Amino acid sequence: VRSSDRADAIRVLTETHMFLLLVESYAVLNYCGFRKILKKHDKLTVTATKDLYMARMVNSKPFARMDTI
Repeated sequence: VRSSDRADAIRVLTETHMFLLLVESYAVLNYCGFRKILKKHDKLTVTATKDLYMARMVNSKPFARMDTI
């Protein structure tokens, strides 16, 4: 295997790894955003929908489970 081919493979793997880290960060940011929005909603409306909504609608989505990412 030529050293230039090896260097290209390492570069591609590094770029892929960096992209996946960005996807993970985006997923975490979205999850935290949902929680904060629902917390504010519950505070303003004096209801308790955050936990139920998170369980039914958010936690069932792929971005909410880190093992699938």
